[in-house]
Amino acid sequence: MNNEHKDIECCNNNQQEVVEEEELQGLVNSSSHQTTTISVPLEITSRQSFNSSSTDSVDVEDINSSSPLPSKRLFFDISNRATRRLRSSCIQKKRRITSIFAIVISIIILLSVALITRRIFSSSQSASFDWTDTEDSSNKDDTEDKNNNMTPSTNNNNNNNNNNNNNNNNSSKATAACDYNTKQCDKPYKDPNNQHILNEPNPPILPSSMIVFHPPTCYAESFDIMEKLKKYSDPIATWDDHVATNTNNGNNDTNSNNNMNQPNNNKDEEERPENYPIYTYTATKHFTTQRTALLFAPGSYPNVNFEVGYYTSVLGLGKQPTDTQFTGNQGPYVEATDKYTNRPPFGSGLDTFWRSIENISHMSQGGSMEWVVSQAAPIRRVHVHGDLNLFDSGAYVSGGHSANMIVDGQVNFGGQQQWTMRNVELKGGAVNGGWSFVYVGCTGNVPDENDYPSNGPSISVEEKLHVRIEKPYITMKKKNPSRITTTTTTTMEEESKVSYQLELRVPLPTFGNETIGPQFDNTNEDVRDFHHVKLGVPSSSNSTKDAAVENYSVLQQALDEGKDLVLSPGIYPLSASLVVKYPNQVILGLGYATLVAPTNGSPCIAVKSKVPGVRIAGIMLEASVQDLGAGDGRRMRSLLEWGSPTINDPGDEENPGLLSDVFARVGGNYRNVSTDVMVLLHSGNIYGDNLWLWRADHVQLHPNEAPNFPNISPRYRQTVQGECVVKNGLVVGEHATNVTIVGLAVEHTTEHQTVWNGDNGQVYFYQSELPYDADESYETNKFVGYQVGSNVKNHKAKGIGIYSNFRDYNVSTWTAVEHPPNEEGIEMSNVFTVKLDNMGQINSIVNGRGPGPTNDTKYGTPLRCPDNTC
Repeated sequence: MNNEHKDIECCNNNQQEVVEEEELQGLVNSSSHQTTTISVPLEITSRQSFNSSSTDSVDVEDINSSSPLPSKRLFFDISNRATRRLRSSCIQKKRRITSIFAIVISIIILLSVALITRRIFSSSQSASFDWTDTEDSSNKDDTEDKNNNMTPSTNNNNNNNNNNNNNNNNSSKATAACDYNTKQCDKPYKDPNNQHILNEPNPPILPSSMIVFHPPTCYAESFDIMEKLKKYSDPIATWDDHVATNTNNGNNDTNSNNNMNQPNNNKDEEERPENYPIYTYTATKHFTTQRTALLFAPGSYPNVNFEVGYYTSVLGLGKQPTDTQFTGNQGPYVEATDKYTNRPPFGSGLDTFWRSIENISHMSQGGSMEWVVSQAAPIRRVHVHGDLNLFDSGAYVSGGHSANMIVDGQVNFGGQQQWTMRNVELKGGAVNGGWSFVYVGCTGNVPDENDYPSNGPSISVEEKLHVRIEKPYITMKKKNPSRITTTTTTTMEEESKVSYQLELRVPLPTFGNETIGPQFDNTNEDVRDFHHVKLGVPSSSNSTKDAAVENYSVLQQALDEGKDLVLSPGIYPLSASLVVKYPNQVILGLGYATLVAPTNGSPCIAVKSKVPGVRIAGIMLEASVQDLGAGDGRRMRSLLEWGSPTINDPGDEENPGLLSDVFARVGGNYRNVSTDVMVLLHSGNIYGDNLWLWRADHVQLHPNEAPNFPNISPRYRQTVQGECVVKNGLVVGEHATNVTIVGLAVEHTTEHQTVWNGDNGQVYFYQSELPYDADESYETNKFVGYQVGSNVKNHKAKGIGIYSNFRDYNVSTWTAVEHPPNEEGIEMSNVFTVKLDNMGQINSIVNGRGPGPTNDTKYGTPLRCPDNTC
């Protein structure tokens, strides 16, 4: 075989696809039925006549036909020339492939270099401790705020979250979030390269943690919805489960939460007592990492009854609560847990934290709604067409917060220790309860205020406030109403095919008489299209460090673009603080979206000074394990910081900032986490609505770890000194004037629970437990539950409860509340203390005045100042 034929054979063996492509593209004309020809010069040796001065064509079809053929030499000449042409094509193809391969290798090398550079930049960026304003930059910030009120400079980081990689499907121009003053939403943002920022998809592609339900059309569909909802309720234990696995037949300690991990050999307990329930919900998901938002499209949900479990939010998607109606026997509900093991048969509601319900109408056929919860479990923007029961028989409960509601029937607190009612219409009044109940802006049959009850709870009433801001919420805008007729739940890619869009509704501040009663009419809202809202989804990276970098990059880019952030349920470790720098931006978490603080001591969220109207709502903030040597010592570590200590920012009294349903915790899943303070406020005119700032008094056990106080709880480890370290829950700086909080709970921090140095502060409802693990130094340093700074001239607080339970040392603190004496502008009412259990006590109530417990004082008895004399 000659060399030419060898080349042809090699080409045929290795480039078969190339030959086939040549046959399709070069030898067959797909655009017509004409036969394809090969143009070659031919010798005149045939029986036919050829023009030797021209290059003619030989029809391929002629070669294969039965017509007279050219001469044999002509035939082989054509064949040889065609072969050489084919060989040349193959060689050229090889060269092209080699060139393409070289280009691909070059691109890979360039991308690798870029990735390494980005990692280095991200690491150096997250290592910076100066995460917000400094005094040197204050003038620059002021100028930028005046000249560019809502025009951000774009972050050029285009890395997208893995679960949000379809955002480029909509390439129309994005518009700014509405300016509060002008309400203009049609000015496109541009980056430094004059490129328009892309819109977000609407509807967004939902992660699996967000489940959309549509109204059922028959009982079978209602049943199907309930079957799906079981996954998001707390686990159930039957009596047989209890007998088979539980060793404790009923601990009377109020904190007992026994796990079910050991066999029970007590045969006397095999028969379920007559007054015990058939089953009980359990608190075994207390520290689960699961986060869920259950979204219900407008319509009626008959026979849909379900328990709302840990870290789950039930959210109606209508414009008004009555647009989404639950008409079953129970609808959504929460009851006490662990009824076989915790003060049986009552169980406990002391640990029913972290669950919520919003924007629905509860029309139970049973006549009442049951919501037996404690902290971080709000019920808001709900219309209850019957009674609202916040208790479950004799179970202890330590709630809670209700806001912007209508209750047609009666509110029954039962054994609830305390509760805040804000802007609730109480048509049937409110009864019972333990220690302290605060009503702000409520209407209807509101109980009368009392200041020194001989028995029963104290009642604190504030008819109206100077300002009121409701929490942002999401609604469904139907593109095709006929679509909303199926119970099919939709997630991920399916969600982009449904016929609706989402809107973010941001209620605007109200003042004076408009701060009274519920607000459902949608007349005072800024409606924002989800094209300008970033739906955050946690990174799917298995590396916490990589996930933290990705989460920060994606979320901060959206903030830099001026978009609002809605965080889907999940856990978001961060490599650096999310910095909010534009007025009226919103960060709204769904389903207890949890931001984990950077490991360098910087906060999860930092709001820059002189940025009015920011809304932060529905967020959990969690401390992290800190890097050794994190921070530079110049700044106080925190989980959320608003403003700068070096900039005097009084805020905007006509457009205050909002903190709503913000829940911070130091410890829980981990015990070696720390920070200095949970929430740190430097700017003024901030309105708070339901904050729980918790240093964990108990944490999750390690695998095979024995509990350190099994008599208290065999399910958890009780926190001891050196674990879950945090000094203060809330610190209000000296420049943070006119800060108002309705519903504030701060617990177990190692120094002062709350420090308030800003003037004209107001607090309506405060609940605090001093640290269980405190030693005598807590007494020596005179730490208190609520401290008002020595320079404060005006401060008002109603319904202030400070509790002690010194478990490890006999600590006697000098007082519960400390404020500047002889200041006429300091108003305190319904301040009290309670000794919950164990050793020690709080010796007085305010500034050394008021009674402390005696040997005859029973645990759980409120001690009050007569006629508010202290």
